Formats: sequence, C-alpha cells, structure tokens
Amino acid sequence: MKAPGPTSLLGTETTEKRLKRFKALDAWRGVCATLVALAHLEAFSHFYAWPFVRGSYLFVDFFFVLSGFVITHSTVIANANGAGEFIVRRFGRLWPLHIAVLIAFVALELVRSGASHFGYPAESAPFSNPAWSPSAIVRNVLLAQGIGADRSETWNLPSWSISAEFYTYLVFAWICCLSAKWRTLTCSVLLLGGASALFVLSPTYIATEFDYGIFRCFYGFFTGHFVYRLYRASPQSLAWFANHSTLSELLCVAGVLLFVSLAGIGPWSMLAPPVFGLAVFVFANEAGAVSGMLRLKYFQSLGDWSYSIYMVHMLLLTVLTYAVRAAVKMLDLQLGAGNLVIDGQTKSLLLIGNQWWMDLLALGFLLSLAITASISYRVIETPARIYFNGLAKRIFRVSAIG
Repeated sequence: MKAPGPTSLLGTETTEKRLKRFKALDAWRGVCATLVALAHLEAFSHFYAWPFVRGSYLFVDFFFVLSGFVITHSTVIANANGAGEFIVRRFGRLWPLHIAVLIAFVALELVRSGASHFGYPAESAPFSNPAWSPSAIVRNVLLAQGIGADRSETWNLPSWSISAEFYTYLVFAWICCLSAKWRTLTCSVLLLGGASALFVLSPTYIATEFDYGIFRCFYGFFTGHFVYRLYRASPQSLAWFANHSTLSELLCVAGVLLFVSLAGIGPWSMLAPPVFGLAVFVFANEAGAVSGMLRLKYFQSLGDWSYSIYMVHMLLLTVLTYAVRAAVKMLDLQLGAGNLVIDGQTKSLLLIGNQWWMDLLALGFLLSLAITASISYRVIETPARIYFNGLAKRIFRVSAIG
C-alpha cells in the first residue's frame, strides 16, 4: 500500500496521483489555442465563414476551466511558504513569454513609426495610439491589463487572459490557506459571483476581455475546480464513461462543436464553462478512441506549444498585416475586401484574389504559428520555467529553514 503524500486542497493524496498528466486534456489545450488564433485571422477564407471558427473565441473559457481542473489536481499548499512557492512558479510560467512578446510588439511599433513604405504616414509618432501607450506598457509589465485597469485592449491583445489568470492564482493560493470549512464556500462564491457579474455588467455577456476579464476567469477557473472535485468523488460516473468511452467522447465533441457554432455573444455564451467542464470531465478519463488520437505525438506537441501558440499568434498576425500592406504598396496590387454577413451585419474582411487564396493564407499562417511556437517553447518557455521553479524552491526552502 502506498504511503500518503502531502496534503492538497482536497485532502491527502499519493504523490503518484498528484503528478498524473492528463495527456488528452493537454492536447485539447493545443487544439483550442490553434482555433482561437484562426478565429482572429479576419481574412475572407472558407474557414472564417464557418460559425464554429468565429465562435472559437469561447475556447479561452476552455483554458480557464482546464486550468482550474489541473491546478486543483496538482497543487499542494499547506501554509504561506507553499503559497509563495506556488505563486512564483505560476509567475514564471506566464510572465517571461508575455514580456518577450511585449518587447517584440514595442520594437515593431518603433519600426512601424518610421516605415512609410508599410502604408503608414511617415509622420506617425511612435506610441500615438492610446492602446499602445507607454503607460500601457507599465500595466502590461505588472500583468494588470486584464483586471479592469485599461479602457481598451492593449499591446498583445490576448494577454488580458493571462493577467486575469495570474490574479486568480493569487486568490486560489489564499483560499488554500483557509480552514477547510471556508474553502468550498469561498470557491462557490467566486464562481457564482463571477458568473453573476458577467451577466449583469457585461453587455456581451461572457465575450468580455480587458474590462470584466477577471470575472470571466473566476467563473471558468472555479468551474474547473468543482469539476475536478466531481471527478474525484464520482467513481460510478467514471465507470459509465469508461464502459462507453468512445461514444461519450464523440458525443462530447459534437456537443462542443454545436455549442461553439451557435452560442454567439449573447446570453447562451454564459454556458461555456459548464459545457467545457463536461468536456474536461469526459476526457479526463482518457479511455476512448478520440483520447487515443489526442495522445499521438503531434497533438501532444501541440499541447506543449499551446501557451506559445496563444501568446505569439497576434504578433504573427500583426507582422502578416504589415507584410501584406507592404507587398500591396510595392507591387502596386489591389487590396480587396470580402464582405461577410454575420448576424445581420456586414463585416469587411481581407481578400486577395479569392477565397481559395485566403484559405492558403490561413493554412500558411497556422503552419508559421506552429513553427514559431515550437521555437518560443524551447527558447523562452522551458528555460524560464526551469529557472523560476528552481528559484521558488531556493527561496521558500530558505524561508522554511529560517
């Protein structure tokens, strides 16, 4: 019989159980990050015409739910030292790549300001756009861009979510230090409070970012937390899914596809965390044919690169936009616009040639994104994670001894 390990938020667990990797869920993260990137490529391709792709902004909520599930599974915080080590580790996971991309954006802004052949007036002053202001740089360095500190998206637009997630980690670390009787109540209040705040305050419900992003993260993260608790406490349900694994996974995928295609930005979008919570619950079992596919090497690599995919895709899109404008100007091409009617409104999208050419552009973008993300994962993410994990151990081991 295995000896019990340290005490986690949910009680005593074996070290083996706490260190278990959910490989199918890792792959889901990579797929979702790729779909979010594709949704942000506003080109008149056949892909963008699919409601599912346009609704893929909702997969940010999948990240939040999965984060709550995995963090609850793996985190052991018994005292202030444990909380401090957890925070340093999570900071080291998020901040270094965020700062690297921010520096790249600042450099790009300096280049843009002096490059009239990119289609911008030569007199355009650097940092003249309020969203790309020096003060916004400071807020981004402090990871404050997703907690209501700004009136618009700033610099690397998707980074609002890692801002909201980091401050949610701080709250979670505090919750872990509470007495047992207060933990469930506090998590419940944050889940319901986050959902209620979005429903009452956000005109676009869950489709909010820099303004009410922290509430969106609370709603998703603590949904994931309770999904993990359900996963731990319901062996009968797991047995049913194990006996019907492939069927349940296929039904789950179909449900996610349908929901993302139809939810839009209205009240139905508020169901995203529960829908994704069900998906996480089903695929945590990792017993079906879909999970088997997700455990293949390519999907596992995509999962490893998921954070880089998410964080660098807007930088790559910005470079792509500048490159297209430069090519149009230098080659004297005609830059067209494809009009797509969405919810009764006409949206103008980038069009060069025809939709098939835009499909190739989209595929080229995704390939370039995967290559770029694989490099940033090796060069920035992995060394930074190793450094900060070591730093956390050194600091809080000394603190514990002292």
